[in-house]
Amino acid sequence: MQSQNNGETAGCVELKSAENSSTTTATAVIPKTTTTTTTTTNTTFVLQTGAQKRSLSVFPQPPPPPPIAFPSKRQKMSDMSDEVISDEDSADIFRQAFEEGEHEYMFEHFVEGPNEDQFSNDKGCPDLIENVVDTKGVRQITRGLPTVKKLTIKNFRKKNDDVADLMASGWATLEAAINAIQKKQHITTNLEQLYKVVECLCGHKMARSTYDKLLENVRRWIRGFRSDLNEKSASGGVEFMKTVENLWSDYCEQMILIRNIFLYLDRTFILENIDESPIWESSLVIFREEIVLYSSVLKKLVNGILDCIARERVGDQIDRSLLRALFRMLRTLELYKQCFEEEFLACTNVFYAQEGMSLVRTLETTDFLLHVERRIKEENERVDLYLDESTRTPLLTRVEKCLISDHMQEVIDNGLSTLLNDNRVQDVSRLYALLCRVEGGVGLLKTGFSAYIKKVGKAMITDSQRIRPWWRI
Repeated sequence: MQSQNNGETAGCVELKSAENSSTTTATAVIPKTTTTTTTTTNTTFVLQTGAQKRSLSVFPQPPPPPPIAFPSKRQKMSDMSDEVISDEDSADIFRQAFEEGEHEYMFEHFVEGPNEDQFSNDKGCPDLIENVVDTKGVRQITRGLPTVKKLTIKNFRKKNDDVADLMASGWATLEAAINAIQKKQHITTNLEQLYKVVECLCGHKMARSTYDKLLENVRRWIRGFRSDLNEKSASGGVEFMKTVENLWSDYCEQMILIRNIFLYLDRTFILENIDESPIWESSLVIFREEIVLYSSVLKKLVNGILDCIARERVGDQIDRSLLRALFRMLRTLELYKQCFEEEFLACTNVFYAQEGMSLVRTLETTDFLLHVERRIKEENERVDLYLDESTRTPLLTRVEKCLISDHMQEVIDNGLSTLLNDNRVQDVSRLYALLCRVEGGVGLLKTGFSAYIKKVGKAMITDSQRIRPWWRI
């Protein structure tokens, strides 16, 4: 090393190569205290500031970054994304990559610029694409993603061009299951498969025909029980009522299971066709038309129910669970009000009218009041057990009219004085509670009580044998 006046040192840079034993000496100017030694493979050299047009800063500035090594084919593509380098560095990187045999990263398109020739290369990679963008002297190289393949989703259902064959085969499977349910036999086909058959038929725009075939099958099946009902209706009574109840119970269980199989039809076709009734409502209409309203079935059924209630009122034991099931059937079929309740109330009115006229003359006032109280309690229990709640008010109204309103004047005239004279407070309280249930009852009781007080007071005043007070002597 030799010194110079400007504080810089002139020295020699000796480059030695392990591959070649020749030595090359070059003279350069470097600062006194600023020397950086960089070691590469089998070569040692010294760099100085301002030595080339491509300047590399030395200490105290950070050392230049090491040459960018392109990743191998087994490395991820995202490791080199969004690298920003200068034009000259990008040319060196490109040249180094292709001279060293790394052909993994190719460029598909080139942007016009001052170093376009440096990036000329006819090689290309079919799977990867490099996009080169020139922005104000800085070239940004961003690797793109692999080519996206087109994904096609196909319908998993098989398309059947012959709609008639599809309908025939699908309905044959469904009809076999329906017949097995109606005959209480084992269903060979899985319920999920049956559900998918219905969904397939609806998807091929055969919902209308499926709906019509289902209702036709149900109607044809229920008609087969008419002959059995005709035989049992001849005898009437409880046996006939049990036959109708058993038929109704089995029919409901079957239709619930059938509706579950055709649930997709019920939730799609019915919603789109508001004029059509759901499967359950349609099945109720079929049972009402084909069984209950057929011939004299309803009339004999109602007469049997009324006969059971009349026998219960006179103290006989009846099957209340049977009546409860039949009344539930009538309510479900919307026949309770128009076909039973009116006739039942009429029979109730006749029964209690006759009973009231008979008992008010034969029973003592106390016994008659107890009987009326018991009858009102029985009718309330009857509503709680099997009658509809809507029947409670009109039923009790008729009982109160026949047993209280029609005979309260006679009870007050004949029995009130006896109750008051004997000091029967509990019986008087019972009479007051019963008269409060009817219109005008309390007023009539006041009138009777007032007449009793006047009568008793007058008798006390006019009685000469009664001991007088000392001030009247």
